[in-house]
Amino acid sequence: MVTPCPSLGPPAPYVRRNVTHPASLSAWARLLGRYARCIRGRRRDENRKRGSGMEIHWSHVEEISEDERHAIEARLSALAAGHTDMIDLRIVGRGTGHHRHGGKEIRVACQVRGREIVAVRSADDLGLALDQAIDAFEREVRKLREIRSTHRDERPQNPPYLGIVDRVLHAAGYGFIVTDGGEKVYFHRNAVHGGLEFERLTEGDRVALNIEAGEKGLQATTVVPAPPGVPAP
Repeated sequence: MVTPCPSLGPPAPYVRRNVTHPASLSAWARLLGRYARCIRGRRRDENRKRGSGMEIHWSHVEEISEDERHAIEARLSALAAGHTDMIDLRIVGRGTGHHRHGGKEIRVACQVRGREIVAVRSADDLGLALDQAIDAFEREVRKLREIRSTHRDERPQNPPYLGIVDRVLHAAGYGFIVTDGGEKVYFHRNAVHGGLEFERLTEGDRVALNIEAGEKGLQATTVVPAPPGVPAP
């Protein structure tokens, strides 16, 4: 006699498991990266529209939210508006390990007219350290501008150096001038004034300029047309 097998009941319902393929994760990462670059590009465009031309670079500040970064960038853009002395500003975070002064540190650094201004602050919270560092940086920039404004009348009306444009990188926003004394000087598009247009500068144009020592060598703080009738050496 054959004993029938007991019933196993109805089959278990099929459950679809959502397993994300690694390729999909890579696609999402690329999409988010493009979105972040787009946002940064829009903010750079906003800075240029305000007349500052300044670019802000963030490093190791993952704890700082996008809203907090946007608020800080708005403060710095307001500080740079109407001026051409601030170009590239860097904000770098790191852990200090010093519990007495706070375990998080923010360093804000920028070249302002050939002088590097650096503000460093530490706190237990990275956002607090950022606010304090930005406050200190703003004070130093305003102090430097006030000092230079006081001595502005003592400067000669026309830039004291003459030279010719040696190279212009229009897409990058900078170029080089060779002075009549044979020195090669870097200049940024924000230094071009006096009726000159950076987009129209070409090699061989005769210019007058002010020169200051920068972090990586000589740089022109002002580039204007050369006085008429002044021959090249």
